[in-house]
Amino acid sequence: MAPAAWNQGSAEPDKPTWWKDAHPSLKVHNQMVSKARDGAEFSCAYGALEFSEGRHEVDFGVTRHSDGYVHIGFAVPGLSLEGSFCNKALNDKVWYYFGTGHTCALRNGWNDVVSKEVGGPEMKVPKLTHGDKVRAYLDCDAGECRFALFKLEEGMWRDMPGKLTGIPPGVVIACCLQDRVDSVNVSDAAKVVLKPEVELVVKRRVDKYAHIQSKLAQQGTIRSMLPAPTEEEEIRRREAAMRDREAKEKERLERQERRVEKERALSDKRQQAQFRTT
Repeated sequence: MAPAAWNQGSAEPDKPTWWKDAHPSLKVHNQMVSKARDGAEFSCAYGALEFSEGRHEVDFGVTRHSDGYVHIGFAVPGLSLEGSFCNKALNDKVWYYFGTGHTCALRNGWNDVVSKEVGGPEMKVPKLTHGDKVRAYLDCDAGECRFALFKLEEGMWRDMPGKLTGIPPGVVIACCLQDRVDSVNVSDAAKVVLKPEVELVVKRRVDKYAHIQSKLAQQGTIRSMLPAPTEEEEIRRREAAMRDREAKEKERLERQERRVEKERALSDKRQQAQFRTT
């Protein structure tokens, strides 16, 4: 197994992430994935960002130090981390550019979709060499992917012929490396910042007045079960309420009158005391 540090830090919460899953023989560092040791003949890595809608451009930088195979493109999540993309079991699961073999092609799993063997000389797919860059144009709405190649000696992008179709929403970037020390890096178009999964602990709210509310509710239920008052009883209730209000108002006025008389008497005493002193 590869050292744990090789693949740590590539999927930490709140940090930029390009690659989510990688074979133990691969070393992941930010946007770069490289084959750090011999192990499986073909080692795969898959991205963290799922492309579900819209149009996207993703650049792949390829470093090759031998004649080993390199596959780059897109795949549905959850595929095996070991084995070549050129596999019948991966038809309609991985779509990629194969530019390191005797016959270069754009492939869907096992099948060549675009190549000179399939479509003639005008469909010849260029070969991938050390230091080249590959740009993938992914149209999620149309389910299509086109490729372009940037060669250092030419200093410009050239579109590859044809396109891959039938690509479902939710694919991720994918690469497959055969030889040790070969590497692939991707642009920020495939970057995602993962959010930590927070477990929400809901504290049960205790209502300390529940017993009172329960009693009030019971009283309301009892009142609702009683018969409605008659018209005569309603009139007597209103008259009693009016008499009660009149009595309270009379009492309020009497208190006010007593307070005024008390203040008047106090004022007279103050005047008499002032007259004696003068």
